[in-house]
Amino acid sequence: MAIRPWIFLSNTFEVQTRGSNVKMLSIATDTDAKLENENADPDILDLYNLFHPIYDNYRQVCINYDMIEGNYGGGTQAFEDLMDTMPTVLRSWEGPIRAVYFEDTPEEKAIFPKKRTPFLQGTYEDRLSAIGTLSQKLSTIPALNATYLNVSSFYTMALSTRLAQQQDEGALGQVSDLREQERILVAQALYGVLGGLMLKFRAMPTDIERFFDLELLRSKGAGQVSGPVTINGTVLEAGTLTPIPGARAVIRNAEGEVEVFTDDNGNFTYTSPDLSEAIEAELEVSASSYAIYTAPLVLEPGTTEDVEVLLSPGPVTP
Repeated sequence: MAIRPWIFLSNTFEVQTRGSNVKMLSIATDTDAKLENENADPDILDLYNLFHPIYDNYRQVCINYDMIEGNYGGGTQAFEDLMDTMPTVLRSWEGPIRAVYFEDTPEEKAIFPKKRTPFLQGTYEDRLSAIGTLSQKLSTIPALNATYLNVSSFYTMALSTRLAQQQDEGALGQVSDLREQERILVAQALYGVLGGLMLKFRAMPTDIERFFDLELLRSKGAGQVSGPVTINGTVLEAGTLTPIPGARAVIRNAEGEVEVFTDDNGNFTYTSPDLSEAIEAELEVSASSYAIYTAPLVLEPGTTEDVEVLLSPGPVTP
């Protein structure tokens, strides 16, 4: 029997803000203010301290984007002031890292091979590169995920500020990419905040609602489109890549399920009703003498997605 994806394995903050930085900025600003309002509680303060720097960096990246789009400068002093904070910012990264890997252990040396020097000396490009490299190293260490989010967020914000300062040709596209990266980092941080609040209020989960604007989270964001979703699927035998006709594909979501069958070429098409926001779903594909295939889906309004499914020989499907 196929197992449906667990809803908590999908980051609703990331899903519901795709295509709308306006919506993400509104959600993040609201939650940041609500956490700050209750940060006399030590548990809430910890969550605020985790989230606020990432939110603040995202806000600055959005400002930098608007600056470049509006074709006006003024970023030189902002970038230099930002880089002047590196001694303090670096200490905030070193503490959590060395709490996991003591100083001068092989693991710590791999993260900081030249100690602080690359972050504080050299050209601005060299120092930015050192921050980016640190972010990449931390991304592979689960125990340092919170620090990774902070380092990566600072890096995208610093790089976008540098681009806003330089006003190079093509800077708008680069900062647009950085803004998208930062949106995802904020979504991950919000997901972490939700997890912390679920732990704190596990006996009274309704208390979690006061930290999020659920109406805004569920609403259609500015810049988002509405419309149906079309999935064009191909079902093949793994290994031989032979089309499998008559395979059953089921698309499930909270509203129910729809089944379609593959044609002689192993193809199927599913078109949803009109959607005003992205929803989470599941694709299940089965055929006689093959193991059942399941995968999570995110149905985004107005999109078409091509899906290739490879079925392996397995128990006969009832």
